[in-house]
Amino acid sequence: MKTELIEISATRKQIDVVIEPEAVRAVYDRISDQYAKGANVPGFRPGHAPRGVVRSRFKDQIRTELLRELLPDAVQKAVEEHKLAPLGEPELNLENTEGLSELGEKPISFTVNVEVLPDIKLGDYKGLGVARRTRPVNEEDVDRVIESLRENSATLEAVEDRGATWRYRNRELSRQVPGRARS
Repeated sequence: MKTELIEISATRKQIDVVIEPEAVRAVYDRISDQYAKGANVPGFRPGHAPRGVVRSRFKDQIRTELLRELLPDAVQKAVEEHKLAPLGEPELNLENTEGLSELGEKPISFTVNVEVLPDIKLGDYKGLGVARRTRPVNEEDVDRVIESLRENSATLEAVEDRGATWRYRNRELSRQVPGRARS
């Protein structure tokens, strides 16, 4: 298997992969033999049909099985060979259709597009000054927040001893500002 890495951008890489005909032929023969063992072809005993007859009869199924077996392993090996850490599923594009029509005689080539994290180089970051902004808090802000908390925690309770059916009950909240007495 031959691979070539092409850098499209800092976050996108393309790998051109070519699988040699010998590797394709070995998998093609093995899958054809598996189909021949289970095939019931007219004129032949079950499981004893010649490889050529099985290949012509089950051409599409064998091709599909071959691609399912070859391509994921080839993609994984290509990604590992170039030490890439893909962020998602690699995008696969088959290039040559003659390699698919003449399995085992011509190489199968395809491209894999991979999204990766960019290489980030840190500059000189030590000694940088950062200004911290503080927002001044005054008495009105504190009172407004306390009143809001009181309103949010208020509940309605049923009153049974009087004519009114509901009574509004506020919870008592107090505030303490550092350096001042409680109010």
